[in-house]
Amino acid sequence: MSDALFAQGVLFDFLENRKKTVRVEVGSITEHELLTNDEDDVCAALTDKYHLRAPVLKADEKRIDPGDGYGTGGGRLRVWIPFEGDSVLFGYRPNEWRDSPPSAIVGAGEVGLTFDHVGTDATAIKRDIAGAIYEIGWHLERVTAEGETFNQELQTLVEGAVKRRRNEALTRANLVRSLEIPIRRRQDVPVTYSFPVRRRRPVVGSSTVPAATSPPEPSLAMADYEGILRMIASLGTCVERSPRAFAAMNEEDLRWLCLVILNAHYEGGAVGEAFSYSGKTDILISENGRSVFVAECKVWQGPASLSNAVGQLLSYLTWRDTKAAILLFSRRKSFSRVLAVVPDVLRRHSTFRRETPVPMENAFRVVLGRPDDPGQEIIVTVLAFDVPVLASPEAASSDGRQSGTTAAS
Repeated sequence: MSDALFAQGVLFDFLENRKKTVRVEVGSITEHELLTNDEDDVCAALTDKYHLRAPVLKADEKRIDPGDGYGTGGGRLRVWIPFEGDSVLFGYRPNEWRDSPPSAIVGAGEVGLTFDHVGTDATAIKRDIAGAIYEIGWHLERVTAEGETFNQELQTLVEGAVKRRRNEALTRANLVRSLEIPIRRRQDVPVTYSFPVRRRRPVVGSSTVPAATSPPEPSLAMADYEGILRMIASLGTCVERSPRAFAAMNEEDLRWLCLVILNAHYEGGAVGEAFSYSGKTDILISENGRSVFVAECKVWQGPASLSNAVGQLLSYLTWRDTKAAILLFSRRKSFSRVLAVVPDVLRRHSTFRRETPVPMENAFRVVLGRPDDPGQEIIVTVLAFDVPVLASPEAASSDGRQSGTTAAS
């Protein structure tokens, strides 16, 4: 049966109730979510969720349903017209409307117009179809105008509500911090799970609050993330003290050396190695088949090489990954110039959000957005290493550098 369109209620009331729903949802966002996600991303997600798209009929693509019993003697005729937009808006009356709204069946992406007792006059039938489509279109124009006004107000509404809630959360967080009293763990938050310890184990906890039927998603503890990076950074000291031992190593050798050092201190599950070598350049740690730490090894060949490495690293990560690293090996003499350029390269990356302190020498840390999911953020630390190059053992100087030659890129 066809129903009268635009007759379920007043559009103004529907839009006002939608605004109230937005405010309720903003109020339901946890303080943890507000403080750990970028404010612009939270606003964008809510605005996108409640943004209205008034239906637009695609009259040129209308089709007659052959199964509606219309024959040469006349009878019932049904015409289906595709549309794009939110079907819910077919139900609400705009401020300006006509006393006898058209009737139609609203389906998934299409509306069905029903004509009873039609004759065999094709011209008259076409006229009736065109008239019904016009009436629906006339009402939709008014719906569209009110919907556009709502969408313009929606962004301001969301931004204001989120900002107020976030400021309230910050105020409470600062108050709790100033009391200097440990925070009691909530019972409704999934408990962090960790590996059974044999050698030192990287602690992997839950990164998200999952559905009740899902296990917690693995996430590397920040303390272990820092510990892993400090262990890798200790290579720099080794290189400085014994440059001749590293001069002949290529990128592959340096990568394996990192694995040896890490697996000497960290232990994985049944395999006995927490870190593994995946593909050409990845160093990763996994739990239950899911990576929780990924490092990309690259030789410095200029700013573009680092920018490309960031993009390559992001392409490896899944939505669960929140911490990663780039191990940057420089074989140039002007290592100080490399260190000066790295921060600017990271700031210029399209996914850059902000810089964050890192307690290590020759290290840089930024927070990046996930290209395919702006609501997710990833911590990326770049560790830079000054690796010497020797033309031959005889050509080495006392500090392990080349003598009279130019270092390779």
